[in-house]
Amino acid sequence: MLEQQDQTYDSEKRPASQKGLAQHARSLALGRLYVTHCVLAIFALANCNAVAGPTKAPEAALPQDAARLDQAARMIVRVTLIGRNCAPFYAVDQAQLQEIATSIFSQSLNRFGQDRLLKAMNVAETEDTAALRESGAAFWCPLQRAYLNSLRMPGLIGKQR
Repeated sequence: MLEQQDQTYDSEKRPASQKGLAQHARSLALGRLYVTHCVLAIFALANCNAVAGPTKAPEAALPQDAARLDQAARMIVRVTLIGRNCAPFYAVDQAQLQEIATSIFSQSLNRFGQDRLLKAMNVAETEDTAALRESGAAFWCPLQRAYLNSLRMPGLIGKQR
């Protein structure tokens, strides 16, 4: 007969094997690396012709550039708001969210220039903050979790607290 194992956490008990811990840690690290890779790949596809650009972007922008600028600004603002407002309700991967925001910000800064990016971020922040206040964080955060999962970025917003 198999003995039933106790499912409660006991800090005094040692894990069954160090190899299992190493494999688990490696699995977590690879999962985070995969998420970061997916985010960067999605952003790169959205900005397929953006490799490097001037810090001062040209004033005459193409319509698709305006849409990409808006999309980048909204993503930067959204992950920042998720980090600030969803942590009381959900386990949030703050480091990963910060890495995403920093990466998108630096790429967008090079592509669109500081003035255009900051203006777009101000507009996005005003709109997203109003939506967050109107619906409340308890309602807004699950929507963001579903949105991020649809972008194949699971794990940024984890289990409910």
